[in-house]
Amino acid sequence: MSRIALLLLILSVLFGAISLWIVRYVDTVDSDFFSFWLAGRVVQQGQSPYDVEVWIEGHQNYHADWISDPTFLYPLPLAIVLAPLSRLALPVAYAIWVWISQWILFGSTLWLLRLFKDKARFFILPVFAGLVLFRPVFPLLLSGQIASLLLLEVLLSLALFVRQRTFGAGLMLSLVVLKPNLGVPILGLVSLYLLLSRQFHGLLGIGVGLLILLGISLFLQPDWIRAYADVLLYKQTSTFGYTPTLWGLVYFLTGMNRELSLWIGVLLCLFVVGVFIVVVSQRDVGYEGVFSLATSLGVLMTPYLWPYDQILLLIPIIFITACMAQARWPFLISALFFLVVDVIYWLILWLSLPIERENFGALIPLVLSVLLFFVLFRKPRLAF
Repeated sequence: MSRIALLLLILSVLFGAISLWIVRYVDTVDSDFFSFWLAGRVVQQGQSPYDVEVWIEGHQNYHADWISDPTFLYPLPLAIVLAPLSRLALPVAYAIWVWISQWILFGSTLWLLRLFKDKARFFILPVFAGLVLFRPVFPLLLSGQIASLLLLEVLLSLALFVRQRTFGAGLMLSLVVLKPNLGVPILGLVSLYLLLSRQFHGLLGIGVGLLILLGISLFLQPDWIRAYADVLLYKQTSTFGYTPTLWGLVYFLTGMNRELSLWIGVLLCLFVVGVFIVVVSQRDVGYEGVFSLATSLGVLMTPYLWPYDQILLLIPIIFITACMAQARWPFLISALFFLVVDVIYWLILWLSLPIERENFGALIPLVLSVLLFFVLFRKPRLAF
């Protein structure tokens, strides 16, 4: 057996053991994953996951004590995508999804190491050490969330763009709307870049992908969009100002003044988008730079997000580290960058415990975005 095959086998067993431990540790019925699993089951039964009675009855049938939302919080196409997992028993499906998520995190990090080129072997240990201690990893796996799927979609799209397969890249990128709170801002920023750079094949791929998702879902349940809009409005109203985003940070700093924070949030988002346009239109930043910046800003500007969603910051963190390495920063500084981010993450958590709010978690994507603006605007394109 080759070393690579042995390594993959060891990792597979390790990830499986972690998955089984999590399933035994977590109350799967009162987890986030249960919502995805239940939505898939409901769709297979020909019912709507946006029917309040069906949704509540589903929770009662499995003796769930916690109902996070009145109906399914995500678009219908996501329930369709996850339907195969819903055919399995809940603990089995949960364990498989956590196992898959770990492989996505490992594979994504391994692929991003290509940014270091001939220096990659020197950064394998510090980057993976940073990943293991990365705070978003823990709630992502423990709750069975799907942000890892979004990370996979973004990186597959980036890989296709790098290979100049722009239509396929756009088609893949359209799938990020399965998790719209993050997918929509990221898709919007990347689409803006494609428009400015006249890459119309990529835009066409995005359009075709969105139409396919919409067509399949409307064919199955023609009225799902209206019902979904209702639950989205409910969620945004009930959680505004309490999440680790730009909106949550502004809400806290304005003394929880909703109206003032709304106006300031809108103006700041417009400013950030304006700077994004200036940077990507005046500099040849490359696809890696565009995706890193779009991901960081998407995490910052979305109105609704929780710490596990910040797993996407893996992209800009490794990109910045690679930029430091190529700019010939001292090895110790660039190698420790990810670990420094980890320390700041946990420090923010410690400071947030007394106030019981996650608002200050927005400082991480904010600082990363500022660093990316500096790197991409002040420096020429790095040769990735």
